Amino acid sequence: MHNYSITNTKIRITAISLLAIGAAYVAFLLNPLISKLPISLQHLSPFAVFGAFFFIFDKLAWKLCSLNKLLGVPNFNGTWKGNGHSTSQKTRNGKFEVIIKVKQTFTQLIVDAKFNSSCSESFVANVDCVNPLRAKLVYSYLNKPDGNAVKTQNEHFGTVELFCTKKNELSGNYFTNREPQTKGKLELKKVKDNDVC
Repeated sequence: MHNYSITNTKIRITAISLLAIGAAYVAFLLNPLISKLPISLQHLSPFAVFGAFFFIFDKLAWKLCSLNKLLGVPNFNGTWKGNGHSTSQKTRNGKFEVIIKVKQTFTQLIVDAKFNSSCSESFVANVDCVNPLRAKLVYSYLNKPDGNAVKTQNEHFGTVELFCTKKNELSGNYFTNREPQTKGKLELKKVKDNDVC
């Protein structure tokens, strides 16, 4: 997984600041209780509490419906399946099947896509949460052909821009740096996981 940016960076700054304040407060409250225990324990460090809080928040808590609505960070986790439409003359009827798996935490994300004879993996991404009516995921990827792919299919980079305008549906455009350049459209539906974008 790699880090991803969000359009409204204040969300992350605010969330991490609140976690730090909460960790310091919890450590302040627990240390007098720890000192009264019959066994000898060191004082609880606010940094240790923050580390635990951040781990739980980053991996799990941010996805909870009520907290996610407050944060406004779209949750793209899940398996998405659908079709692509390419401008490439080498793609039969200009259509192809695609399965995209997204794994996302509050700070990291990866998009893994499988096509008929190739696969791709994201290396940079941005989640746009400015427009609450149309969440957007933009990522760049490296595509590698399978061993049995046609000779004309080669390794290439590309960028995808996906919009979530309906519950559990993504659609958008992509383009590549292949020669000649290809571009097209993707239409996807979530087939696994109950998380919604």
